[in-house]
Amino acid sequence: MKLQKKLLSAALLLAVHGAWAAPLEIRSQGVFAAGGSVTAPVPGTYNPTTNWLDKTRAGNTAHIDHASVLFQIPVKDGGAPIVFLHGYGQSRLGWMSTPDGRPGWSDFFLRHGHPVFLVDQPRRGEAGATAKMTTDGFLDSWSADSKEYKPGDQAWYTHFRIGRVPPERYAASQFPGGEAALNQFFRQATPNTGNYDEKLFGETLGKVLEEVHSRTGRKAIYVTHSQGGRVGWATPVENIAAMIAIEPGGTPERGSTSYQALLKAKVPIILYFGDHIDNGPVDIQSTSFWRKVRDNARGFAENYRADGGDAIVIDLPSIGFRGNSHFLFQELNSDAIAAHVEGWIRKHGLAAVVGNSATDRNRTATAAVLSPIDTARAKLGAAVARGDQESLASALEDGFAAGMTLNEAKELIGQLYAYCGFPRALNAAATLMKVAKKHADAGNPIPKGASPGAMPGGSSLEFGTVNQTRLCGAPVKGPLFDFHPQLDQYLKAHLFGDIFARDNVSWRVRELVTVAALAARSETAPQCASHVRVARLNGVTPAETDAVLALVHFQTPATPPPPGWSVFPVGKPNTAYAKYFIGRSFLAPVSTEQVGVFAVTFEPGCRNNWHIHHSSKGGGQILICTAGEGYYQEWGKPAVRMKPGDRVNIPAGVKHWHGAAPDSWFQHLAVEVPGEGGCTEWLEPVDNVAYNQTDK
Repeated sequence: MKLQKKLLSAALLLAVHGAWAAPLEIRSQGVFAAGGSVTAPVPGTYNPTTNWLDKTRAGNTAHIDHASVLFQIPVKDGGAPIVFLHGYGQSRLGWMSTPDGRPGWSDFFLRHGHPVFLVDQPRRGEAGATAKMTTDGFLDSWSADSKEYKPGDQAWYTHFRIGRVPPERYAASQFPGGEAALNQFFRQATPNTGNYDEKLFGETLGKVLEEVHSRTGRKAIYVTHSQGGRVGWATPVENIAAMIAIEPGGTPERGSTSYQALLKAKVPIILYFGDHIDNGPVDIQSTSFWRKVRDNARGFAENYRADGGDAIVIDLPSIGFRGNSHFLFQELNSDAIAAHVEGWIRKHGLAAVVGNSATDRNRTATAAVLSPIDTARAKLGAAVARGDQESLASALEDGFAAGMTLNEAKELIGQLYAYCGFPRALNAAATLMKVAKKHADAGNPIPKGASPGAMPGGSSLEFGTVNQTRLCGAPVKGPLFDFHPQLDQYLKAHLFGDIFARDNVSWRVRELVTVAALAARSETAPQCASHVRVARLNGVTPAETDAVLALVHFQTPATPPPPGWSVFPVGKPNTAYAKYFIGRSFLAPVSTEQVGVFAVTFEPGCRNNWHIHHSSKGGGQILICTAGEGYYQEWGKPAVRMKPGDRVNIPAGVKHWHGAAPDSWFQHLAVEVPGEGGCTEWLEPVDNVAYNQTDK
């Protein structure tokens, strides 16, 4: 099992950023200070002849309370700059390396084209100069007037959910093991030199962001950790493009000054939390502390979305990343988590296109991938919907190998009866029973897992209505439910009440599986589109929903077009260009003499990536629809629906895409316009959010 997980992790990282051993090329780097103040001169006149030997320091000033910033700009940049702010007792070192000596997140994001700016906040690390030394007699020293550093290795180790007592680690821990790594972790801690001042630190980080904007010409992605999260909310928003809060020490109150500023500036926010929060030791006070912090963050994100903002909380265990502590960016799976972050960054238009080849661009555009257990969950949902018992058995085996429990599998199959019908659910349950028996007979029973807790008080209709509203972000109503109120009651009372109130499977997982099941059947395409939106409100990232749809799409053969559908042949699978398409396409040469003419056929929902036909003279392309219905869209313009006989002239240098409608095969002739120095530049895929806007 351990070897399998290591191989999966290695495969993920190769898919994300290729060979990690390639040299990291830096165009420029340096250190600067930002913010701060200067003390008034000490009374008296400065005497240069005695200088530092003058114990009175008459006439001397001090530059204090600034931030120190180390920056690196990669040769291949283009992504938004990232400003990293540490948490309590830490410095920028934590972003630069892991305790076991691997490259940290700063290297990861440099390799993805982001300039990085690593901050030591005022009164910490290399920004220690301050007017009055710390009087914090709780965290930093024994008392307000003490001069002795207060030890805390064991206390912080427990509080940060690495283990109960060092060096022991919690089960399945991602924290690097061994005495050497633990020694390095403890030695990266550094004390405050002065008292914690959230307002001052926020203002100073605002100056850092101003300087970053001045140097790069762009607003920055602001990544904070722990106590640094509180400073993050107190930072002016003018130069913030997005916020990524790693287990922040708190979140803004709804309606507060910082909340309103973020909302007005339309700053997208993602918050990450690790493991051992819901399942940590109940006798350790830190367990309830972090649960409250996480639950408050969920409330913040829910309010922020309800008020028109963009915020999401990611519980790493719910997306297949288990065993992470408070320092999830320094652990064994830190690069995989960084890939998830980069996927969110890309979704918000802040990522770079790294490399000179189309392969590099395509790889970067699809950096975020499903975890092994989420892949198995998606396959399970699709197999149940199709009634494919052989594929279901395979998906179950994959899921159990990745950590799925027997009770989770039962819950998901039970839930899917509401989407796929009782006969398919009963057949799926029979397959699960056979797989479970096989494991038990072999002396390797599948772990049972958690059972659901007590149901909420009140009727199923009452708490089901509440659940449905929370899931969907607003009350669900419409003419269809007015016409058929019985179905509305079944949805609220049974599906969202009796089923979704069972709390041993998260709503995120339930929605991911629902999307997969609905994507597997063409007649449920409208419901699938709705549940994609709901899934994204409940912790499934856009990159993950795209991956689920692509996974299911490639496993579900489309019904071929009827005979005589077009006067031109469908052709052979377009394997040479498959990496530039979502879905399957087919190619049939019509003419290769004088002018190249090709019949390109797209199955429903298939489209090619954004791309540009370059030419030094002439060039371009003409599309003529010959069968079915599809779309053509130029960058910055609405999509155009194409039907048989419609023609589009595409000049050289225009960024565009084309493909089939979701419910129709589509064929067009692609006519190559003669030109000189012609080539095609393939760019990012057309994600489902953009694609689903084509008819709006």
